[in-house]
Amino acid sequence: MAVQRAEFHTAFEIMQGLTQKYKIAGKQFEEFTKKLKDIDDIATPHQP
Repeated sequence: MAVQRAEFHTAFEIMQGLTQKYKIAGKQFEEFTKKLKDIDDIATPHQP
């Protein structure tokens, strides 16, 4: 799993894609995806 390998950006993209593709609106899924995005923002600094 991408999270276990600390590939947070990949994990976030997977979760975001699943959420959008299948319209998964479960609270836990949304919370997990948001946490992955927060971690990815820290672990993968974006260049301006």
